[in-house]
Amino acid sequence: MTELSRAVDKYLDRIDPPPPPASQPHWIMERNEKAVALLLLSIPLSSPDSPWSQFPTLSAFTSHCITTTISQSQSQSQFKSKSKSAHKFTSEGPPPQQFPNQNVLDDPDALWMEDKWTAEEEAAADRTFTSQTNNSSNLTPMNDDQRKQWDMFYKRNQANFFKDRHYMLREFPSVEASFKTGREYCLLEVGCGVGNALLPLLTDSSEKTTLVGFELAKTAVDILKADPRFKAGQAKNRAFAYEFDITSNSPFPHKTPTSPPLTTSYADAAMLMFTLSAIEPSKHRAVLKSVIQLLKPGGSLLFRDYGWGDAAQYKLSENKGRVLERGFYVKQDGTRVYYFKLEEVKELLEELGMEVFELRNVRRQYCNRDEGERRRRCWVQGEFRKRGEKVEVNFLEKKTDVPAPNPKKKKGCVVQ
Repeated sequence: MTELSRAVDKYLDRIDPPPPPASQPHWIMERNEKAVALLLLSIPLSSPDSPWSQFPTLSAFTSHCITTTISQSQSQSQFKSKSKSAHKFTSEGPPPQQFPNQNVLDDPDALWMEDKWTAEEEAAADRTFTSQTNNSSNLTPMNDDQRKQWDMFYKRNQANFFKDRHYMLREFPSVEASFKTGREYCLLEVGCGVGNALLPLLTDSSEKTTLVGFELAKTAVDILKADPRFKAGQAKNRAFAYEFDITSNSPFPHKTPTSPPLTTSYADAAMLMFTLSAIEPSKHRAVLKSVIQLLKPGGSLLFRDYGWGDAAQYKLSENKGRVLERGFYVKQDGTRVYYFKLEEVKELLEELGMEVFELRNVRRQYCNRDEGERRRRCWVQGEFRKRGEKVEVNFLEKKTDVPAPNPKKKKGCVVQ
């Protein structure tokens, strides 16, 4: 047995040499699985019925075993994937999503790919989610303390949950163009969290750019203010962050070093990045109105949030007792999330006097190769102008997206 173990190790060293240190934990696990499989298939060596007897050399036998092990592993992975795709939802949940024309798992090097929905798929999502009604009477009530829920969220996760949004200048070219002019420019973010969008923009902008963040959770504001990038901007009077409840009727707390508190029309642009979805739909109009009042004439509202039919919406619908109202759900951690349709975002902002410069769905497939799973993500993204030149709404699918240069990714963080 010892001799066989050494032979197996020697063979595996030759066909599967150690990778760089960063990849070794996964490699060691796979290596051990292969070695165990080879040893188990090799016993007993002396038996005439042993598979060893069918091969002239140990090398030939181990090659056969590895091929068999890989084949079995692929079969199990395919079975697992089929089993999950055939999962039956509860009577209150949606049917499983289908991917008839494309599959991110088909490309071994792809982590994600652009996605397109057919008219039938969009109609199916409408049928699934439009009819949903409140079933959360035993869970979080509609009027609970969301400030407390989000504060607890950031105490648990600190700055490690969401990835930094290095795509902002790429997705909103008007901001990059404004940065390059070298003129004074004020950019707000309402619901800034720990600065996943604000901090990269602070690094990429000119010295004449001021960035201001408003956030409900005090813990998130404290984390943001402790970041070295924010401290550097704060020292130059370029970065400000405030604890503030956007759903309240209180005036915004922002003030410049030389002026009293400002309440209206001082910002060149404002961002709502996955913020409006965390607020109950009955307050969406009032929140947007408050943000728009801060914009100068011609100022921009940059919007990105969860889209109707997103994979996470299917997941929440599968879990009984998560629906607060149509499209609005309570998550396991007590925070809420709303999923938007393009038409309702367009209608809401046009009612408030904004003009649509761009509005589209960003659709992607993401994969988890270890689990053999793929997820269909959908976000709504738009740019709106305050009393700007009228531009026809652009209902386009997301263009091919080029990853941001050298993004600082954090393991385990969520992509938004």
